[in-house]
Amino acid sequence: MVYFVIFAVLVLSSPIIITMLILDYRKKKKEADEQRARDIKYLFSEQTKRVELAEKKEAEDEKKRKDERDRHDKFKDRLMPQAGPAQAPPAFYMAATLESMRNDVQVVDIEKLVDKSHLPALMVENPVDLQWEDYNEADNKAILARNIYHKKLGYIKKDEKLQDKIIDWMQKQYPVYCVVTRVDEKFITLLIAFYTPLASQYSKSKTYILTRNTDEDSQKNIRLCDVDEKVSFSYDHSSKKYAVIAGHTIGYLSDAIESIIETPYVAIITGRELDDNVKHQVKITFYYE
Repeated sequence: MVYFVIFAVLVLSSPIIITMLILDYRKKKKEADEQRARDIKYLFSEQTKRVELAEKKEAEDEKKRKDERDRHDKFKDRLMPQAGPAQAPPAFYMAATLESMRNDVQVVDIEKLVDKSHLPALMVENPVDLQWEDYNEADNKAILARNIYHKKLGYIKKDEKLQDKIIDWMQKQYPVYCVVTRVDEKFITLLIAFYTPLASQYSKSKTYILTRNTDEDSQKNIRLCDVDEKVSFSYDHSSKKYAVIAGHTIGYLSDAIESIIETPYVAIITGRELDDNVKHQVKITFYYE
């Protein structure tokens, strides 16, 4: 009887058990499908990220290559002969007058430079610093050319007469003016001008600070003038002073200079600086006999 009851219970409950098993299976299958979908989505997302990163890196690399090509092309353009107005050194430079000049001086061996990073920025009219390498074993008269940041450009092409003159001026501590006039693939061409100090040409010198020039017009005129610029004079009868002219009036001097301007003289601007009131002061130096 007991067995019969157990059998009857199993027979009656089997559909319920089967249904529960089916539902549990479907639930687990659904969860597995959802997890698989999440895994696929994650993998696809990661793959997409890797593709995007690879594309981004390729774009960055291409930009670097393009920038490098542009930089090279720009450098190449600058290495081509550059047309421009005839180069002329200033008449006065560092209180000295022009004695002679050469505008065909070549700097050679630029292709042998270890560091060429500064060359693309080299332009016509850039100033150049000259240095005598008396310790140079290959040539004790070698003249090194450097840019204003002391980066090596190369050496002045061997020319004993020119080298001797540069060395002579350096030993005398006379001013030498040097700028770039042309750049091509193998050479940098310089203009080198030699100056003789005015102090060596005239027996006397005297320096004055200009007055009556704090007004707006005078200050504007002062800003337009340069140190080493030659000045002239015009007597102002109303003030009984001499107006100092550098294109326009930049100040006045007393009639005490009459004794100087009656002799052979040169007067140039030798100083321009701001005073405590942020006004430009100008110094004029007379070189005279």
